[in-house]
Amino acid sequence: DYRNWLERDQSVMPNIEPVPKEKKFYGKTYNKIAMWVESFFSAYQRETRKAFDEFEKSFLMCEEKKRAALRKIAIEKMKKSGGTYSISDKELKKYLESEEVQEVLEKELEIIKPDIVICGSTYWLIKEIFSRRENNCVQERVLTLPNGKPGKYFQWGNVKFLEFYHPANRKRMETQYDFAWDVFEALMKEMR
Repeated sequence: DYRNWLERDQSVMPNIEPVPKEKKFYGKTYNKIAMWVESFFSAYQRETRKAFDEFEKSFLMCEEKKRAALRKIAIEKMKKSGGTYSISDKELKKYLESEEVQEVLEKELEIIKPDIVICGSTYWLIKEIFSRRENNCVQERVLTLPNGKPGKYFQWGNVKFLEFYHPANRKRMETQYDFAWDVFEALMKEMR
């Protein structure tokens, strides 16, 4: 139960040393996700982007603000079975080729009704699966980012699937903050 897990302080980086093994990964991961969520909603509301050091002090250092951001989203785990937390792309692709699994994913989308799905390094696979479900290639769209690199997304029904970092990536937080703002601002311009 994700919400129960969140409320029990599992997303918080503990202030004790040594940090318990089970909290190391989650804290870093959910700090990133909270930062992305806050960046997305700020871009959506046309707020001005803060400098990273200001954002870090006003948001990343405040556990309740991070929790509030995480409460705004749903997290859908692609691999529905138990077991290890990691899976190779080849194994995930084979797993997701199951008609039953695809129907479950589709049903989850119908229930949650997201406007945007952020694909954490699974964009290529999601696009391939939904292209097959439509019996044709879904149309990919390109976002022009300030650094000149393209961002990508495709639309399936009313849902936009956005190419994005995986939460476990190791890029600097400031780099991820800037990337999130660049992508979300470009997407908001396209949607308006």
